Amino acid sequence: MRFTLTMVLATLMVALSVPAFAELQNVEVGGSIRIRANWFSSEAVPQARHVNGQGVVRPFPPVLPGAFQFEEDGNALDFVEQRSTISVKADFTNDVTAFLELDSYEVWGTDFRDSYIFSANADAADGINNVDFYQAYIETRETFGYPVTVRIGRQEIVFGSEWLMGNNDTAGFFPGLSYDGITVNYAAETWNVTALWAKLVETGAAEEDGDTDLYGIYGSYTGVEDWTFDAYWLFLRDAGSPVNTTFPGIFNIDIIESFFGVDQYDEVQKIHTFGLRGNGTWGGFDFEGEIAYQVGDATAVVAGNGLIGFAGFLNPDPNSLLGNAFGDDDAEYDVFGANLEVGYTFDVNYQPRVYLGAAMF
Repeated sequence: MRFTLTMVLATLMVALSVPAFAELQNVEVGGSIRIRANWFSSEAVPQARHVNGQGVVRPFPPVLPGAFQFEEDGNALDFVEQRSTISVKADFTNDVTAFLELDSYEVWGTDFRDSYIFSANADAADGINNVDFYQAYIETRETFGYPVTVRIGRQEIVFGSEWLMGNNDTAGFFPGLSYDGITVNYAAETWNVTALWAKLVETGAAEEDGDTDLYGIYGSYTGVEDWTFDAYWLFLRDAGSPVNTTFPGIFNIDIIESFFGVDQYDEVQKIHTFGLRGNGTWGGFDFEGEIAYQVGDATAVVAGNGLIGFAGFLNPDPNSLLGNAFGDDDAEYDVFGANLEVGYTFDVNYQPRVYLGAAMF
């Protein structure tokens, strides 16, 4: 928590000091309106899912619940999505830039404000206040006389082809994704390295430890013509796992869990992801391959509903005194993922591209 407060204070100091050492040179106003109609067909029916073992049901797809429904045959959905942005970029002397961007993401029909719909549609009521700061950061270049770019504030972080980390602007839904944090990039002639820290969840200024933070280092080498090779490490520290403190109105469960050595809810979940990526072109062809390995303690894995895990008795763990009623204290992440894609771009006026891709998790 002390580290978080230090970062916040440092950010405020930089923001307040910009006018003191830099003068405004140029202002740019921009924005975009993006509209797309979608139709999906699938043999799968909507699936419920559990989040953090708590039995919290989320509909599929996991964004905009209730914005659209599968048809009666259970294999198709259609909707129109729209994302609107407006931005202001201010360039100062001494290689300093301030950037602000507002955005609003809607699905057509969820924000209609007619009085008849307004009283019945929660999405429509929520639509009045859904414009937010998507990005708001201060950037310094050539920091301290080195080829270092420091960006502090809410910002997009895009690595590679966005397979694992990007701004959610290319998939079947494009609501956008930005992070509150700091990135530091060092750029040499044939390589560059970016270090990052982002605050994903802040559970409160008074808690001892309960936040979720993301750290990472991403390096790229461009010394081979028409090719890029990347290597990275991402570290997710999740201290916001559910805590079983009290059985409603009866007693404190943590005491019992600690007695049997199964109080896994008080542990911090730590996930490391290591990856390698290569992409390049040859004539009209383009290639991309990426592999990632993830390892860490899955301390939040539980079998039941996150309260006491009664469902665990139905699927007991022979290595545990209480089955897996309280989850699995020894659960770990130890998995691989891969992404492959090959494309070809035709050398004609509109340059259409066909591609074949596959991903494995």
